[in-house]
Amino acid sequence: MRIARRLKTNSATILIVTLWIMTILTLLALGIGRQTRVDLAFSKYKLGKMRSKYAAWSAAFYGIDLLSKEIGSAADEEGAGQPPLAGLYLSQEQSAKDLFAEIGIPYGSFDIRQTHLDPKKNSKVYYGFSDEQSRLDLNALTLQNAGILKELILLLGYDEQTAETVSISLVDWMDADANLADRSFGAEEEYYQQLERPYHCKNMSLESVEELFSVRGMSDPLWHDLKPYVTIFPSEGTVRVNFSMAPEILLLAMVRHFTGSRSNTDVEDADSLVRKILEYRCGADGQATTSDDRPVVLSELVLNAKEKTLASFLIPYEAKGPGFIRMEIEAVGRPLQVATHVSMVVRLSDLSVVFWRRDGEREP
Repeated sequence: MRIARRLKTNSATILIVTLWIMTILTLLALGIGRQTRVDLAFSKYKLGKMRSKYAAWSAAFYGIDLLSKEIGSAADEEGAGQPPLAGLYLSQEQSAKDLFAEIGIPYGSFDIRQTHLDPKKNSKVYYGFSDEQSRLDLNALTLQNAGILKELILLLGYDEQTAETVSISLVDWMDADANLADRSFGAEEEYYQQLERPYHCKNMSLESVEELFSVRGMSDPLWHDLKPYVTIFPSEGTVRVNFSMAPEILLLAMVRHFTGSRSNTDVEDADSLVRKILEYRCGADGQATTSDDRPVVLSELVLNAKEKTLASFLIPYEAKGPGFIRMEIEAVGRPLQVATHVSMVVRLSDLSVVFWRRDGEREP
């Protein structure tokens, strides 16, 4: 009897241990299976990301090829009264979508999109290229025209002191001397060396828009708001802006810079001139970015005396033709439709890529 009870007890123990072992093995199998699924999904994502990256490269070569072909016919377009590359600027029309939207390749697809700076129309997608000279070139700012940047910052909703400090300090940051452009708002080596974490004043042209972070008065919110409207191309020369493509807020900043005693005009005159520029370039249908849009010719606008005075101040700042083209690329890689976004700028004179940034990478 004792032997029988002992065998019965041992059998029960063995059964319990066996059940525990099976449970543990089952949990291990489930864990391994789950990890395998995670690893597989991650591998698919990495494959899709790699393919989307190469799709972005395909878009870059595709865009440069289109630019090359368009430059070849630029003379004919100018002869017809159209600016070079006019056919490749932003548009919602089918021809632009055919050229730039959902271009398929064996391992994915891509779009080339226009940067559209009208905050009222952010929900719309515009396809094509944008002229980088529709932005304000920071490298071309001097003490004489830094007021354009000041007005732009004011229009973005910041106070007078911030606008004055950033615009004047940027001039000091780039000029070669150690003299303050303004005792109250400027900043040279002495100011930056007295900071908690000191650094040197550059005294050279900007190599990146992100360098604005180093300038006295700059903040994260201001940099975020300002960035869409400024550029660092070209790296030298005078301020030149494409009035036919520039956003309303930049046109307002430029014209308001010239108001006051120098022109005997006020803000209302400046706003009226910009309104007429916008109406003129929209063409007969009154709609922006449609087929009847026309390049701005200041001499063809119907202006009153004060508006003509302001327009005369604008003429030296007009870009005669595009020098740098920006492309915003949205590329997708299969099989998981993984996306990659690339911003790039191409110099038209030699079709070289002077700027390239992918996804969340910092600017060079």
